[in-house]
Amino acid sequence: MIQMSSFTINKIAYNLKTNIKYDHKLNDIFRFAYEEYKQFYPDFKEWFYDKMVIDFYKGNRIIYAIENEYNNIYGIAILKKPNNSISSNKICSLYLLKEIRKLGLGTLLFTDFYKEFNENIFNPNLVITVPEERLFETDGGIQFYRFLNNHGFKLKNANRGKYRLGYHEYVFIKNLSGVNHGNQRYNNHSAQICLRNS
Repeated sequence: MIQMSSFTINKIAYNLKTNIKYDHKLNDIFRFAYEEYKQFYPDFKEWFYDKMVIDFYKGNRIIYAIENEYNNIYGIAILKKPNNSISSNKICSLYLLKEIRKLGLGTLLFTDFYKEFNENIFNPNLVITVPEERLFETDGGIQFYRFLNNHGFKLKNANRGKYRLGYHEYVFIKNLSGVNHGNQRYNNHSAQICLRNS
């Protein structure tokens, strides 16, 4: 169990006006995520550097990094903001280390996601896909499926072989119309969201 009681959720969004480069931070996020995602997404490295980083510098991706006071990464989330009226809002990546899953940080992230995506007036839906091994995973807490369900996500589809032959990728959708962004309390642990140069 982690003995610290506070984490910072750094929200990293590229701003064309400031033109600040985040290459070092993006590499840190890749190293953290790759260890977890390579087993579920064999092309994760190519996706990250050939698509995600390019989209990030175009302003179409937002990254959240959950860090302790020593800047060690304990979780990440990557959002895709649509650049047209056809594309969906999407949580592309979401992973928190087991040690921090019961601190309410996932709920805090989702609350900020809703605020971020409510700006898309063309498409009120938020999509997340989950590999079959993660769907019913528990670590003494609730299953990820129940977590998504508790946040209003509904299972819409199961794509067999989308990323790996013989395995399902489950598609969940939440309609953001009328979502409340009220403040919530998080298990007596403190967390804050800091926006970097956006």
